[in-house]
Amino acid sequence: AYLKHLGGGDRWTAYEAFAEGLTLKGRRRELWAPLTGEQIVEVFEGASLTPGAIVENLEFKPGYGYDIQIGAFRRVVEGFTQEELSMFLRFATGIGKLPANRRFPAGQKLTIRFMPDSLDRLPSAHTCFWVVDLPPYEDEAEMAQKLRQAIAAPQPFALS
Repeated sequence: AYLKHLGGGDRWTAYEAFAEGLTLKGRRRELWAPLTGEQIVEVFEGASLTPGAIVENLEFKPGYGYDIQIGAFRRVVEGFTQEELSMFLRFATGIGKLPANRRFPAGQKLTIRFMPDSLDRLPSAHTCFWVVDLPPYEDEAEMAQKLRQAIAAPQPFALS
């Protein structure tokens, strides 16, 4: 029962299925024996964050005309520490971890939109829609500095 919920987005459904799985009259070993302790922890706490896992869950809009900025953004994210990756996800989506399967539910992507705003502006996030609006910074170091500044700012609320 529980294994069908591996990697799902609903933590409480996973907990309920886990409890149900532990009560299947001696079948606990069959259900859990193939999993390592690390895999079980990932099921409950989410996947370890890596830059590659984040980048795989991004889409860029528009996807043309901003090749320099798209490449710079990927490199900035690839330079983030694990803590910064979590801060970025929380900033952008309200959630600081990826599910165990390292994919957002239902194949959803985090959209990075390059907006024709003033380059002095910080990136902004729309957590309800999983969208980050970003001025088209032309300098990678400036993009990294502004993105780090935005994700470090206190957030008005967070979901867990």
